Amino acid sequence: MTTAPPAPTDALDRLLRRTARTPRGCLIWLGWRDPTGYSRIYHEGITYYGHRLFWMLQRGEVSETLRLDHLCRVRSCVNVEHLEPVPVVVNNRRGRRTKLSADQVREIRARLSSSERIKDIAERFHVAANTISALHHRQTWADT
Repeated sequence: MTTAPPAPTDALDRLLRRTARTPRGCLIWLGWRDPTGYSRIYHEGITYYGHRLFWMLQRGEVSETLRLDHLCRVRSCVNVEHLEPVPVVVNNRRGRRTKLSADQVREIRARLSSSERIKDIAERFHVAANTISALHHRQTWADT
């Protein structure tokens, strides 16, 4: 059984006044941002990530096992239409530090199956040999 999202509140209206909409539809938080660019909002005695607070006020609680992924890739965006609850591993893969896509991982595994050398694959994909080795031993991307 799903619960209905919370009704708009005075708090949400107050917080929305501290945002600016971009041409791409992002709602940029104009208040405090941490050094990594995420919005931070002090609300009812707790400091929240802005996107998480906006989600909670409009859609309800998010499981602690999930992260809200910014589909727009803008960390200071608090538009809930630009967020998707996903497992941590999915959020990390979609992040800007990820060097390989799922398609590349499949291609690397195929090359490993055909006995291509790890060093050669690493050079081809511009990653370290230990990255290829970790893929080979399924220490990373185990579900791909």
